Amino acid sequence: MNQKYPYPISEKTSEIGSHFPIPRMDAADVPTREKNKIGSMITFFIIASFLVFLGLSMLMALLFPALNSSRESSRQVKCTVNIQKMLFACSSYESSQGTLPPGGWGTLWAGDPNCAPGTTQPGGWAYAILPYMERSDVYEMGKNSDTLREDLMSAQRTPIPNFYCPSRRSGVARPSESVFYNSGRPGMMGKIDYAGNAGDGKNITEFLNGEGMNQFSEETWQKQPFIGPFPGWEEKNTMVSNGVFQRRFGVKLDEISDGVSYTYMLGEKYLYANAYDTGTARGDDQGWDVGFDDDILRFVKHENPVFVHPTQDTKDNTEPVFAFGGPHPNSFLMGMCDYSVSYIHFGISMEIFEAWGIRNDSWKLERKSLSEIEVQ
Repeated sequence: MNQKYPYPISEKTSEIGSHFPIPRMDAADVPTREKNKIGSMITFFIIASFLVFLGLSMLMALLFPALNSSRESSRQVKCTVNIQKMLFACSSYESSQGTLPPGGWGTLWAGDPNCAPGTTQPGGWAYAILPYMERSDVYEMGKNSDTLREDLMSAQRTPIPNFYCPSRRSGVARPSESVFYNSGRPGMMGKIDYAGNAGDGKNITEFLNGEGMNQFSEETWQKQPFIGPFPGWEEKNTMVSNGVFQRRFGVKLDEISDGVSYTYMLGEKYLYANAYDTGTARGDDQGWDVGFDDDILRFVKHENPVFVHPTQDTKDNTEPVFAFGGPHPNSFLMGMCDYSVSYIHFGISMEIFEAWGIRNDSWKLERKSLSEIEVQ
């Protein structure tokens, strides 16, 4: 046995040159103590890795909710900015036209740039404010055009980024099977996640059907402007809606007798969460370019309270078809007629919510912070 090497080197030795023999050891040659040392190191490595992984998992569990909360807060800020832009656009419209934007004719009517603002404009409030949101390019699609119907459908297919809540969905066009009287079947439409306040919603079906409006033939419709009332209008009060947006006529600020600080103008709408991208949900089957319809209007009162109770978006509730609401946790955003924006708790008393939605019920509630709002 060579004294320099405690292991046999006869057949297990390779030489570098002739003076430096290097032993080659089989596993059987490694002493038991060395094997135990290696096993202990492997065990330590496994335990240490597990502890590091466990620590990282706990850290991620603590940080992710905070990160998600931060992201949601950022989205709510963007949503607030969207509402403010729409409020200011309504204010600019009022300064120009003397009234707030009208609600348009009815369902399945698209905005038309060849029709004057007011009673002769088929499109609703969302269409009316486009020039005041720096989107005159969309508003004027079809103006003095020989291909009017195609141009109106092109406008309807155009998504308006400020009409989308970032907590709900991205700002792209989505499917629609609706066929419009004055344009056609766009196939895809720009959607809207906000709605104007139409008050207590009395005679909702009558409003949404655009009573009598669909009796116009295309030939009659193209004879602009319509100055006279549509069929049956003589039998109706011209101010049938006690909200801020009503069919055909714009509301003047002095007609908001409860005060602009005590009346909702517009806000986030409820939407069935399973249908964000399908275009099949009630109140989302058309788009932003439509007349008096629940795609762009919601109500604060109905004979069936479930239809209008402010509700957070869910995947199992299709009933709040005329309700305000939204995707945010705990609360939704409403813009007031004084152009401020308020967070409203989903549990707000319906009595209070209704009072803030009707412009002339003579009930002025003190403006309260969200934490002080009475909840059910």
